[in-house]
Amino acid sequence: MQKKILIGIAYVVGISLAILALVTVIVKLRAKSLSKKLEKELAQDAQTTANQNTDPEATVEEEYNPWKKNYSDSTYKTMANALYYAMKGLGTDEDTIISVFKRIRSNGDWYALYKAFGKRNGYYLRSWLKGDLSSSYIQKINKDLRRQGVTKQI
Repeated sequence: MQKKILIGIAYVVGISLAILALVTVIVKLRAKSLSKKLEKELAQDAQTTANQNTDPEATVEEEYNPWKKNYSDSTYKTMANALYYAMKGLGTDEDTIISVFKRIRSNGDWYALYKAFGKRNGYYLRSWLKGDLSSSYIQKINKDLRRQGVTKQI
């Protein structure tokens, strides 16, 4: 009788682990899909910006604005979703997180991303990042942000 119970428990545990692995794979595939969508939106934003800037003096002035937003609101939302799915569930997709933060070029970008992320599952973006990333990854991201002139840090 005990042998049958143990076999039943092992079967249930095995199925649970398989389901958990499948869900993790689906979440990570969703993060990769959002990364591709982000690349497309960034390219569209760059083209739109290039078409709008015709006055060279205005471009120089905007370039040095530390609160300038470089992307559309929908792009920030896509970036936020990519971050969320990179951190959600088991494991963390550090490559996606670093890829998103390499695109932050101003305090305005950082603020817009933070705002687009909002509060998810009771936590804001900084809490998610600090909970999922090691201190060395956080230092690397902060260093990259400082290099871009962004004073807001994780």
